[in-house]
Amino acid sequence: GSSITCMLHPSVYASGTGNSGCNATTDYHPRGNAIAHSVVARIHLAAAPVLVRNDHDTDNTKTDNNTNFLVTVRNPVDRILSWYYFLHPAYPPVKKPHHRQGCPDYAKFFRCWNSIQALSDEGLLLRAKDTKTERREENAVDHTSSTTVKAAARCDTRLAWDMVVGKQQCWHNYFNYNVTYGPLLQQAARRDDDGQKQIIIYTLRTEHLEEDWNEINVLLGGSANNFHRVYKNDWKRRIQNNTRDDLNKQPNQQQHPQQQQQQQHFDQVSDPDTTRTLSELGRSNLCRALCEEIQIYKKMLRLAVNLHDQHRNASLDELLRTCPRETREVRTCPSYY
Repeated sequence: GSSITCMLHPSVYASGTGNSGCNATTDYHPRGNAIAHSVVARIHLAAAPVLVRNDHDTDNTKTDNNTNFLVTVRNPVDRILSWYYFLHPAYPPVKKPHHRQGCPDYAKFFRCWNSIQALSDEGLLLRAKDTKTERREENAVDHTSSTTVKAAARCDTRLAWDMVVGKQQCWHNYFNYNVTYGPLLQQAARRDDDGQKQIIIYTLRTEHLEEDWNEINVLLGGSANNFHRVYKNDWKRRIQNNTRDDLNKQPNQQQHPQQQQQQQHFDQVSDPDTTRTLSELGRSNLCRALCEEIQIYKKMLRLAVNLHDQHRNASLDELLRTCPRETREVRTCPSYY
């Protein structure tokens, strides 16, 4: 999202929460960039502003509608992996006081679940009373060892669950699809008196960013090959030169085995095939915990005016490779906590 912001008009760089870190001289390419000329504000760590109060309304009851939105989406499992590594104290960016202050149980969470494998395999285990329900509903894989159960018992699995599903505020996990796009989806389902959609959604899929950007740019009257990459958060490159909190240590120096495992996993995070980085149990646990987010993700794909059936099918195929028990259609999720 931040990198996309840098491709927009510099007038929006300062809008939204947080510093976009964009450079108007090097990042902004105006020629043929219809998207940049269309976007009027950046929304970050906040709900999509579907309804905006009219400042001229004295009784504060009437609203004006925003009707066109450019949104970003990605496979929800990949998104939570990105969130985990963004905040992990062992990886860049260097964590500042405000990172920890915005996450009340920061130290406890990463002390208990200091690898994505520990979080997904152990932290997201079902409570004992839910186990039979889960196996009956989704035939979950049961390769849980006694060691895993003991480890989960020592830490607060409810904290792990609440972090992943966004009940416990910790930056981007809380501002998930439900919080950010929930109001937008409610409004998007409505039509005016003529049967026309009241909300238009243009969707950028992270996994197909260049294709989607160019498609939207053409729809808005711009050129067909306008996309250019802005490597604002190239953490994969940086992690290859920095390990854990010692930013001066090179990866070819002696590392602790756990440190090597974490770096190896981080180098593979951008690989859409999460079978390389998560166990079968871990993927199953993450898919179950993120069920509601996955359904919203499907809805956003379906509502995007710039996506055709082959685009939607490609993203659903990628989703099903990550979560084989998921369906292509929007479904109702079981309740666990």
